Amino acid sequence: MIYRFDTITVDTRQYRVEKTGRPVAVEPLVFDLLVYLIERRDRVVARDELLDALWPGKVVTDSALGVRIGDLRRCIGDSGAQQRLVKTLQGRGYQFVGKLDSDDTGSGTALAESSGPTATTPTIAILPFDNLSGDDKHEYLASGLTEEIISSLSRVPDLAVIARSSSHVYKGRAGDVRRIGADLGAGFVLEGSIRVSGERMRVAAQLVETAHGEHRWTESYDRLLEDWFDVQDDIARRIVIELQVKLVTGLESRLRARGTASLDAWKLVLQAGPLVESHVRENALEARRLLRRALEIDPDYAAAWVLLGWIHWEDAAWQWGEDTQQSIKESRAAVDRSIAADPAFPDAYSLLGAIYRLQNDSAKSIKMSLKAFELAPSDAGVIALLGIAYIRAGQYATGVRMLRRSLRLSPYPPHWMIYSLGTGLHLLGDNSAAVEMLQRAIEQQPESYPPRVWLASALHDSGQPDAARQ
Repeated sequence: MIYRFDTITVDTRQYRVEKTGRPVAVEPLVFDLLVYLIERRDRVVARDELLDALWPGKVVTDSALGVRIGDLRRCIGDSGAQQRLVKTLQGRGYQFVGKLDSDDTGSGTALAESSGPTATTPTIAILPFDNLSGDDKHEYLASGLTEEIISSLSRVPDLAVIARSSSHVYKGRAGDVRRIGADLGAGFVLEGSIRVSGERMRVAAQLVETAHGEHRWTESYDRLLEDWFDVQDDIARRIVIELQVKLVTGLESRLRARGTASLDAWKLVLQAGPLVESHVRENALEARRLLRRALEIDPDYAAAWVLLGWIHWEDAAWQWGEDTQQSIKESRAAVDRSIAADPAFPDAYSLLGAIYRLQNDSAKSIKMSLKAFELAPSDAGVIALLGIAYIRAGQYATGVRMLRRSLRLSPYPPHWMIYSLGTGLHLLGDNSAAVEMLQRAIEQQPESYPPRVWLASALHDSGQPDAARQ
């Protein structure tokens, strides 16, 4: 649902607020408050109702609600003195009094778990590119092309991009794009192939509208391998043009931000990524070796520094290292190197938010996670890490909603997203749902340590102590 009033546009599906066409930074709790009041604008909403809706099961003072109301008014260009859009009725509550351009409220809440494209926000899935070279050693190029296009497009505010972990399930599988689109909730699918011969490559790509299977754009590139990154950039840019997505100021340069000019360093980072995400200590050791090699080739490679920082973070979080504080320092040093190399790299701020979580600084953790979200509003991993930041801050309901949103962009999510949602559900007291999610995470990654810890706690709290001990 999209609401428009005054100079404000509120998109409940994309969790986005714009003022005069430009994105406005807004915390999820403030967003929920805004939409809650808009949807009930025909009446005064009592303070107690808002407290129950936004902080379920928690004891929160009226002053906390007052602070959020103030944040909301600043976000939409209102104030306590003017009260043009949100009115306070002393002793009763609050009411949204702005005039909507359209009075179509639709149904459900702002955080209803809908999926699929809308008329205003296109959703795209980037399917794994096929390697037609006849040589497995070029498989990394096909995988890397897919991943880099997803990463670039995830930075576009008005475009929803299905996560790599979900589109990857179609690797090597021929299928009807109409069925794939329905499965992933995507209105558009990009598919393609790569063939390498000597120092030359041929990349073919086509953008298909899934509703009718119609081709919107087809292109082939016959280039030298050294032009690899230019081909990636061009494909991402053409998709944005074809889907008529508006590029906000500075986004063009962020679309083209690649981080390295070295194919060798890029290949090493591509290999290290899944190892880091597995949350398995032995895999992290191998990833560390690969990343150090990548940084020897390109010392200013932002993505390599972030992944290395995550390894040090895991050493501290899971106590894999001998000195937790030293691991935190090394993680922070890595993220500082990443930001110095690329100040607009969203993953660096997600990691910085995670470091602040380890240091029990929830305010800074949320602030940095929100900065990452502003830079990559359609990145499922960034959204999930923001949800985790809210959970660690004790804002369980908001954290769970953000994690659920990340899963809408990732119908086949990685195990860490699943167990993080299970953790949030457990802390909310929904232990039956938590157990289901945590067991699913363990089935996907049996060697992973964190979901087992939380599963034992959820089983214990749900009255299954024997199962918890197992």
